[in-house]
Amino acid sequence: MIDPKGIGNIEKACSDDELRPAMMGVHVDAEKKRIIATNGRILVIYPLSPEEYDEQFTQSVTMPSALFAEWRKLSKKGKVASPIAIMENDSVLQNNCHFPHIEEQYPNVDSVIPQQSVGRPIAFEIGLNAELLKQLLASLRGTKLKFTFFSPHHAVLVTPQDTEEKGLIMPFRLGS
Repeated sequence: MIDPKGIGNIEKACSDDELRPAMMGVHVDAEKKRIIATNGRILVIYPLSPEEYDEQFTQSVTMPSALFAEWRKLSKKGKVASPIAIMENDSVLQNNCHFPHIEEQYPNVDSVIPQQSVGRPIAFEIGLNAELLKQLLASLRGTKLKFTFFSPHHAVLVTPQDTEEKGLIMPFRLGS
């Protein structure tokens, strides 16, 4: 069963852009057993362990970020049970209450995760937006982070050393 007490502040990685409604929520990916949040410039992926994954998941759902944050806070206080069940009518059911969810299709985040480069090393200068980096770091658990740079045109992969989480942040190129 998903225990929101063990999930960091993943909702901080969500978008506040109403033109991208799917990105305004935390996505529970039932097929790949993970929780995802992105705003288009940063991305956070929390894989779910077998203990966290609830076999009641039959389909994926995107919960509004504010709802997810509230569910996480109430669960930490022991006021709401942890499991989420996805019902046939696509509503999120928690303690017999139906919560709203986001209908828009969630973006294919796997397409933006850079793969290891097998080419020769190249020198390049990039920058990272400090505010976006703060958002990303607030969404990840762990104190020791590994930054993997692929090229000036690919996202920087940020992985905590003590968890299986992944974070991505889009860089910008410095100079000409």
